[in-house]
Amino acid sequence: MHPDRIIGLAAALVTLSAAASALAQPSCGIEGGAADPPTFANCTGCHNDHLPNSGDGSVRLSGVPLAWSAGSTYRIAGILADPGQRLWGFHVTAIDGSGHDAGSFVPADANTTACSSGGRLYLSQTGQGRRGGTLDGPVSFDFDWVAPSAGRGAIVFYAQGIACNFDGMEVGDFTYTTAVATLEASSPGSNVSLVLQPDSTSVSRGTDLVVRTRVENHDTTARSVFVASRLRRPSGQTYPNSGFLQPPIRVDLAAGEQALRTFILHVPANAPLLTVSYETLVGVAPRTLLAQDSFSFSVR
Repeated sequence: MHPDRIIGLAAALVTLSAAASALAQPSCGIEGGAADPPTFANCTGCHNDHLPNSGDGSVRLSGVPLAWSAGSTYRIAGILADPGQRLWGFHVTAIDGSGHDAGSFVPADANTTACSSGGRLYLSQTGQGRRGGTLDGPVSFDFDWVAPSAGRGAIVFYAQGIACNFDGMEVGDFTYTTAVATLEASSPGSNVSLVLQPDSTSVSRGTDLVVRTRVENHDTTARSVFVASRLRRPSGQTYPNSGFLQPPIRVDLAAGEQALRTFILHVPANAPLLTVSYETLVGVAPRTLLAQDSFSFSVR
């Protein structure tokens, strides 16, 4: 068989396998999503009186390995806290660079369950896992992640948590998002990852596009990198025509450290109504690209 056909067949098998795994899981219901691509939808779709990540709390993932090995099992925890809140929700998914499910989730206790939404696998809180009445947090959502077979490359965990005031209404609640990458141990690369997680992919003219930008050093030694962003029009041309939206920003990373930078792009009131790609590059001088990520957003 021609090599291109073999590659195409392998990709199709991965897609079919992921779809079959998703179908085997119960539906997540209306709670699908973990602030993951391509829509990056989060709980503010319903609990919409506060912007994402605007409260005093946070959600984080503990235990994601800097590098994963095929078939290995890793204990991971989603940890959510917010002063004054009393009811908790959590969703996480793991996907590879092609947008396919990567690995599988095994709940560590009755606080979480595996489910599917839109053909993608998630781990979600259960009714017990909401822990109604637990004040402030932190609450932990523990699970095992079983890594996939070799050859999947970098895998990103996208997660969101919602901290509610337990009044039975969709107001007064705060949504938090996070993302963490893990690199394949046997795969050559730069040992630097980049993950973009916008608060929304639909932005009104005269408002701001908020992009959470996470750069992680998967190496055992410290390093410094530069981060820069630009837009790409439907024609393929970049904006600005030369250079970037802001001067390249230096980020110093200790061994194993992830740095979060929040970039805000103001969309002018007279901006054209179109869909463009937001691209971010990470590199070192002279012109050495280490990692990149992108997503599409629409101006409405």
